[in-house]
Amino acid sequence: MGTRDGPHQWLETLSDIAQSRSQWRSRDSFFVKGRLYNAAVRSILLYGSETWTLRAEDVKRLSVKGGRDPETVKQ
Repeated sequence: MGTRDGPHQWLETLSDIAQSRSQWRSRDSFFVKGRLYNAAVRSILLYGSETWTLRAEDVKRLSVKGGRDPETVKQ
């Protein structure tokens, strides 16, 4: 395993981004920075985290409630 393999990969990547803070203060537009954030940081946080299986019962509950009432969905 390399140094970036395993559960700490996303922490190391975020650390690399934080160390290059000058890139965030550069003349690039907010649009470009937002695209970079969505492509790198959000995907790391999303796919580097745990995932849970969605059961048919959960899908039915979500489709009926439309996800608008979290208290009844999580029962």
